[in-house]
Amino acid sequence: QMLPEHTHAGSELTLVLKGSYRDQTGHYRPGDVADMMGDASHSPIADAEEGCICLIATEGRLKFKSLLARFVQPFTGI
Repeated sequence: QMLPEHTHAGSELTLVLKGSYRDQTGHYRPGDVADMMGDASHSPIADAEEGCICLIATEGRLKFKSLLARFVQPFTGI
C-alpha cells in the first residue's frame, strides 16, 4: 500500500516494527528509524509481499499534496 505524497506540519519519526517500506529517502526495514523534517516531501510504499507495520510520531497533521487526499483527510483521522 502507498500513502499519498505529503509533507508535515512538524517533524515525523517512523520506527519500522515489521516488514519494510521505501520512499524518496531510502528503504527502511525492521528496527530502522526515519526522521523526516516538516518541509520534506515523501510518499511511503509498503513492501508488496510483507506489508509494513510502523510506529509513527508526528508533531502535526500531514499535509497532502493531492486535492483528493486533502478532501478525504478529515474522514480518515490522519
